[in-house]
Amino acid sequence: MRIIFSLLLLGTSLFGQISIPVTPPHVVERFYSLLQEVDQLFQEEEITYWAACGSLLGAVRHGAMIPWDDDIDIAILDKDLGKLLSLKKELAKRGLVLCPLADYIKIFPIDGEVIDKENNGMHLWKYPFIDIFPMTHIEGKVNFLSHRLRATLGQRHWFTKEDMALPLPTLSFGPLQVPVPRNSLTYLKRAYGEDVLEVAIIEYDHAREKKRERLEFSLSQPLCYVVE
Repeated sequence: MRIIFSLLLLGTSLFGQISIPVTPPHVVERFYSLLQEVDQLFQEEEITYWAACGSLLGAVRHGAMIPWDDDIDIAILDKDLGKLLSLKKELAKRGLVLCPLADYIKIFPIDGEVIDKENNGMHLWKYPFIDIFPMTHIEGKVNFLSHRLRATLGQRHWFTKEDMALPLPTLSFGPLQVPVPRNSLTYLKRAYGEDVLEVAIIEYDHAREKKRERLEFSLSQPLCYVVE
């Protein structure tokens, strides 16, 4: 069943209203619970992490998950990677699975939803999940540890050493407080464009792990949120 509700912005018109697919509230709650569990464990193990990519954008622009986002992105430094990988059994005790991939790591609930592949079979991970990107100090920047990610996303998604000066500040992320880099807005404008606070883009469905028709829209226009 689809539940449709509208958010009309002051001074706008219904003409030109577009429908925005948003993440169901009960799924958003699972994401927050998952991140809270990971945050607690990382604090216990003294692993420094920060919100990255779309999750950092959510913290800065919305003070929460972006309403239409459907994954959580965080980053750690490579010095903590071994410590993270050693937590597989501890995470299992908490009902979570640690799934190292070629370029990054996923953490997801054991009882999460299976994600089918388009050509039969299923993915190794379940939904919802957190993506954890190991980063390293290289060429005067803090960039992806993965050579492949550094050659692609790393052209825009990097931080300065000053951005990573401890202790990191925090921002609201729904019911949580998450660590964020210093100068987060500078990073976001470099990564997503100067209009990152005014324009949004949807182009991937993480729950199904496939691209979706690209949707770009201004946050100042009237939006109709559609929960499927």
